Amino acid sequence: MNASQDLFGRSQWRFFLLLIAVGLLLGASAAEALLAPKAIRGIVQLRSAGEQSWRSMTAADSLRAGDLLQSAPESSVELWFEDGSMFWMGPNSKLAIDKLQVSSAAQSRTVRLDLIWGTVSAKITRLEFNTSVCEIRTDMVTVGLKFSDATVTKDKDGFAPDRVELRQGAADIQQTGAGTLEIAARIDQEEGLNITSDASGARIDLTVQNLLRKVTLSANLPLGTISALIGAQDNFLKIDNNGTETIHAASGVNTALIGPASHAAVGIPAPETLRVKNVINASFSFQRRDDLGMACIVFNKQGQVSLNGNEIAVGKFQSATLAGRDKLPSRDLTQQASPASTILLKKAEEALQAPPSAGEPSSTQGGSPALPTPLVPMPTVTSTPRPDKTPPEVTATPMPTVTPRPTMKPRPPQTPSSPVRP
Repeated sequence: MNASQDLFGRSQWRFFLLLIAVGLLLGASAAEALLAPKAIRGIVQLRSAGEQSWRSMTAADSLRAGDLLQSAPESSVELWFEDGSMFWMGPNSKLAIDKLQVSSAAQSRTVRLDLIWGTVSAKITRLEFNTSVCEIRTDMVTVGLKFSDATVTKDKDGFAPDRVELRQGAADIQQTGAGTLEIAARIDQEEGLNITSDASGARIDLTVQNLLRKVTLSANLPLGTISALIGAQDNFLKIDNNGTETIHAASGVNTALIGPASHAAVGIPAPETLRVKNVINASFSFQRRDDLGMACIVFNKQGQVSLNGNEIAVGKFQSATLAGRDKLPSRDLTQQASPASTILLKKAEEALQAPPSAGEPSSTQGGSPALPTPLVPMPTVTSTPRPDKTPPEVTATPMPTVTPRPTMKPRPPQTPSSPVRP
């Protein structure tokens, strides 16, 4: 091999190595996702990875792993991905981008944000990715978001508990620190669940479906207290107990027990709160039924359900006042009285009241005995007996018209007397 051939070979190798290096750099650039800041309001500062000084953030910045952000009072910024997913950092917040990667070839995305203090909201889509992992962490909780709309809040001074609010989609919530963690599942501004967790190591899979008005949760430990908020739109909460423990649902002094693999609907008037305990795996559906008054009502859909210690048969319900003093009898679900039948029942009771006695004179002038008013045939009315008064039974056969009778028997005609002699 002469010198010219050796030089040519070395040039080829250098060229191939240069292509490989360029490809690696391009691949690294493609693998590292960029967050684009938009809608900057007020004072938002950025300290880029590897730098020691802060500077004002602009819309021309591209954020990467290792960057640190902070906002002043009444300041905020939106951080957007190309697929439409975004994060919103609220006022008085400090945020670190721990991990930020996207692979177009693998259709995967991994994002991890560390919330040091303040508020971060996320609206995450996964239309372009087979795998999408988006996490928001504090020193108390790690929240994994999947096609979600959620907010995580951490108090700067530690006076208030860390809070996670899920408005749509799914979230994997892991409590990593000791203390109290507040979790809210919101159907709308008035209705949803407020969950309190005090156990480090608790893990909760939470799903909110707004269109179905349904919240589903699964936990590795029994959750301490859940407050179900009933608003003006709904007045019943259907609880499907899919776990192995008996769920306690209380309103005032009334307590309903819903056994494992049992389903019940608990009705309370708005804006009352239903306190639910001992939940491991359950779904909660907010429903609207006819207004049944100021009472706590429990329907047994399936399984073992009781109200205040009284068992409820499947397909029936029991009702108690909010004070828990009175209890209505159990009824079949198909026997709910309609407004029309209630009106007919009232008319029937008025018509069946006892008329004046046969010999009692009328208050009209002349002193003639009053004739009873004929009874009009009434339609069939079926009603559930009331606790304080049992209405008279009305048969299906129309009542015949009562023929008026005089109060006294008519006298027979008298024979004329004999003529008087002169």
